[in-house]
Amino acid sequence: MADPNITPLHKASLQRLLTELEFLTREGVVSNEDNAAMQQRLNAARAKVGVVKFRVTCAFSFAKRRPFQVSVDAGEKFEVINNDDPDWYLGRVVDGNGVVGWAPKNKFN
Repeated sequence: MADPNITPLHKASLQRLLTELEFLTREGVVSNEDNAAMQQRLNAARAKVGVVKFRVTCAFSFAKRRPFQVSVDAGEKFEVINNDDPDWYLGRVVDGNGVVGWAPKNKFN
């Protein structure tokens, strides 16, 4: 739940930081693995500020194959942080262990 003392400036600043991180990843300056690690470290700030784009439900289970991916079981809710990639979501499983990672869009409703 978002902190009531957070101002729109706090939210905009965090969103800008996340946008810059995504740009650096797209440009190859930051690896997908490093991006996922930094996103993980920003979990507390994201929860405090309330920065989540939307939630989706996993239709087909996905087991991660690389360190920057996240496993998701069918039926689990997934908070999407970034959906700019045409094939992958960046996010975390709701009520999971808080790990942020990439999961394929074709596994979700």
